[in-house]
Amino acid sequence: MISILGNQLVTESYYGSDIEEVTLENSQKYERDNGLHVAIQESYSDIVGIYEAIAITDMKELQQRNATGTLMESSIVMEGFKERVKAIWEKIKEWVQKLWTKIKTFFKNLYTVISSLFMSGKQFVDKNKKALSSLSSKKVTLKNTFKYEAKMLETLELKSSSKDELASEIEKNIEECKSIIGPDGKINDKAKLEKMKAMLKEAKDSKEETLEITRGLVAGKKGAKLTNDEYQDALDVYFQGGDRVAGDVEYTVAEAITLLTANYKKAADSAYNKYEKDFKSMKSANDKFKNIAEQIEESSVSSLAVETINLYISLTNGASSIYATALSKWKKAVAAANANAKKVCVRAMIGKVDQ
Repeated sequence: MISILGNQLVTESYYGSDIEEVTLENSQKYERDNGLHVAIQESYSDIVGIYEAIAITDMKELQQRNATGTLMESSIVMEGFKERVKAIWEKIKEWVQKLWTKIKTFFKNLYTVISSLFMSGKQFVDKNKKALSSLSSKKVTLKNTFKYEAKMLETLELKSSSKDELASEIEKNIEECKSIIGPDGKINDKAKLEKMKAMLKEAKDSKEETLEITRGLVAGKKGAKLTNDEYQDALDVYFQGGDRVAGDVEYTVAEAITLLTANYKKAADSAYNKYEKDFKSMKSANDKFKNIAEQIEESSVSSLAVETINLYISLTNGASSIYATALSKWKKAVAAANANAKKVCVRAMIGKVDQ
């Protein structure tokens, strides 16, 4: 007995032929909710059988035509078909090879980028020395950045001679205050006392101006007087290569290598550590002299000596703040310069250079 789909296939294949109508037994089972599923299950073997019969018939016909010599045209078509298949296969192989090359290049470039993030600049250059050497003359343009100048600022270092001179000056002032008092413990030179008070007042009044001039000097604006806000802005411009607005910056790979191998970051850290040490030493000296000043018996002279020491302390703190700010800006500029240099090297290695 033929199934429902088998009957339909035969009917559609031989439309118009006289086909005996097939009577369905148990037709009600196909009318249920899962009737279509049942019909497909029953029809599957019929469908396979029909297509197998068609394939066998076609093969027999080809064999017969080949035997009688009537398959000449078909042989030519088949031969051409083989050539086309071969050509298509060669193109597929070429495409796969190109794709594989791109995949390998992608992962190589990805490794270069990621490895650069976990190495210092010097380590990155040393690891890729051969590749970077062959690219040293190449140029890379970075967008929306500055050509940061990682400058070595000697002015940021509180040198030993400066500390010694300051300590000597403080000690000299203490001794002058003591000299105003006679053997009997009374003031023996009121004119000198008044003169010292006037000098102290003048120094106090000019303290802020002294700090403003120091800010200008450190920010590369010798002779200029800068408030703290102006100083911060001037430092940014100073370390950004003199530019206020970011733009396109061109580096050669050779420049980038020089930046990365110079290890300015280490120099910046070293300078900052030295500054911290010098400042602590200076503060210790100030505290020592203030303690001596407070022990002077004559109250007016003691007060003058303490005020003088406080002025030195205030100036020292102000100067230390100026130097600390400059060092902080310098370290940021060094980090930015190194980051730019690393980008240049990475882009050169993955082929993103200026044409």
